[in-house]
Amino acid sequence: MTAVTTVVADLPRSRAETDGGKFLTRLTMAGLVLALVAAAWFVIVERPYKAGSDLGYYMGLVGGVMMLILLLYPLRKNLKSFRRLGALRHWFALHMALGILGPTLVIFHTTFELGSLNSKVAFMSMMLVAGSGIVGRFIYVHIHHGLYGRAATLEEQRARLAQSEDGAKTLFAHYPEIRDRLYSFHDRALDARGSMPNRIWRFMTLRIRGRALLYRLRKPLQQVLIRQAAEQGWNRKIQDSHWRLAKQEASEYVAIVCSVAQFQAWKRLFSLWHVAHIPFVFLLVGSGIAHVVAVHLY
Repeated sequence: MTAVTTVVADLPRSRAETDGGKFLTRLTMAGLVLALVAAAWFVIVERPYKAGSDLGYYMGLVGGVMMLILLLYPLRKNLKSFRRLGALRHWFALHMALGILGPTLVIFHTTFELGSLNSKVAFMSMMLVAGSGIVGRFIYVHIHHGLYGRAATLEEQRARLAQSEDGAKTLFAHYPEIRDRLYSFHDRALDARGSMPNRIWRFMTLRIRGRALLYRLRKPLQQVLIRQAAEQGWNRKIQDSHWRLAKQEASEYVAIVCSVAQFQAWKRLFSLWHVAHIPFVFLLVGSGIAHVVAVHLY
């Protein structure tokens, strides 16, 4: 009992540290977004420069060069001759950073006004690529270990699920009604039968239904723990420790079930995303070259 209580006592601290890191990251991102909005408002209202001025011109030039550098990432990824030029995760990090900084500089270069037709085409092409990149990043994190990690595999995901199931069997041995409801969710989530619309709907709503299940399990789990605490003579501290551990284990189990069930669908979506993203990149390069030529000729 002491070991269980010690393990659980460490959970809130580690989770608090993780939540604190996430909160700091989100706070930083929110601050950057607010700073960009304030800068955009200043440019729109005060008009401190024009797109054709030295400042505006060099903003567009640097932003354009950044987006050209983005093309080095697929070369590093696919060509053998580039494989000695640093770790792929560093190239990907650079790809992500320039994919944000480049379009941002180009947008500020325009002073939020579009003039000629070639400017509009180049701008819309850039926004298509940037928007596609955001979608790709969202899909990417569902099939990789972290944003810059190597690709996950279904076998690894299933191994995590098996490990989580072993933990659930141990923890919920005294709570068969709760264990059975978790396993029922597992069976429904991994059921590949049904029509395509039903499978799509199951994919889109799986995590929502998982959170709903966890919410519905809170009351029966509390009741079981109160009953067991009375039978075992637990004090309040031990009962709270078991409550935290049970919530943690159930949440992790549901999260891993969802991850395994959705993994193959995310991989297919990522493949389809590549098919759409590459033509957008070529469109951007072509329209960007046309815009630069038009600016310098006319």
